[in-house]
Amino acid sequence: ITKNSQYHGNKILVFPNPATEKITIVSPSEIKKVSIFNCVGQAVYENYINGEDVQINTISFESGFYFIRIETANEMETHKIIIK
Repeated sequence: ITKNSQYHGNKILVFPNPATEKITIVSPSEIKKVSIFNCVGQAVYENYINGEDVQINTISFESGFYFIRIETANEMETHKIIIK
């Protein structure tokens, strides 16, 4: 799946995991907001989005575990990600 490809699934995809330089999020419905939290619950990234896919630069993130919360018009999902 690339940034401009159409996605016909019913789940939000977050990849690659683990990530080094960027994370791509692909959703079947429009993404409204993306938030990333470190392992102690501090918000380290937050952005309002209007699209079905987004790429987030992770080069400046410290290595470790993070939680990414994706809010769409229909739902909110949380995924665990690893940054190397």
